[in-house]
Amino acid sequence: MTVLAVSSGTWIALGVAATLAILAARILARRFGPRPLAVAPDDPEMLRASELARARLDEFERLRGERPDDAYLKFVAPGETEPPEHVWGRVLEASSSRFRVEPVASGPLDPDAAEAIEIPRDAIEDWQVELADGRIAGGFTQRVLFAKGRAAWGRLPAELAEAERRYAAD
Repeated sequence: MTVLAVSSGTWIALGVAATLAILAARILARRFGPRPLAVAPDDPEMLRASELARARLDEFERLRGERPDDAYLKFVAPGETEPPEHVWGRVLEASSSRFRVEPVASGPLDPDAAEAIEIPRDAIEDWQVELADGRIAGGFTQRVLFAKGRAAWGRLPAELAEAERRYAAD
């Protein structure tokens, strides 16, 4: 049997190296933000949140009537991107089967160049309306993402924690 002897100096050096690696990781995380949050397209919590959003579209319509310039829908961007791009758009018009939205998120749809898009009601993934007091109603998938971010990163970055506080309690 071979025994590997390690001096106390070596243990100290390993401890210092580990401490420096941890500090470097924390500094990089602060400077460059948290690592990206990957969520599977078939994530059960996100699917339930989207179902809830669609089930509460009547509430969205009521709130949109009160705050027409502050009503947004989340949907998969038209086209064939892999993975699919989920974007938000400001609602311009609505019918019983479709919404006409103006994209406002980055990705394959350039909000400065994109024209209004017709989205079928059953393609809606989420909705949110900014209320007069600054709180946000809806945002069901956003709430799931906040929870997943907290679980993955230990805590939300300050700007995300502040955004989360704006969501009205259901």
